[in-house]
Amino acid sequence: MGQVFLPRDEALRARARSTMEQVAASLGFEHLAWRVVPTSNASLGASALSTEPLVEQWFISATGSMKLDAEAQVRSSSLSKQWARLLQCADVCCIIEL
Repeated sequence: MGQVFLPRDEALRARARSTMEQVAASLGFEHLAWRVVPTSNASLGASALSTEPLVEQWFISATGSMKLDAEAQVRSSSLSKQWARLLQCADVCCIIEL
């Protein structure tokens, strides 16, 4: 499960999700689901609201014979690094925590 801070813009968010899913698949992970995390922005001012991200959880699973062992953890680390590079190249600001 990853905690992901995505842009509010729908097109950028779709591009970020698609990029993340493609990289995950290339490393042997299977996309399971996205879940919007309920948040309350009632106490935020105008400045904070203008940059507030959409918070989602992303569920992925190891596929095939890959299990949550040392190799899978190395792949998870590689996954985060590749996403960061690809999303930066695509002009999408997104923070990912696995």
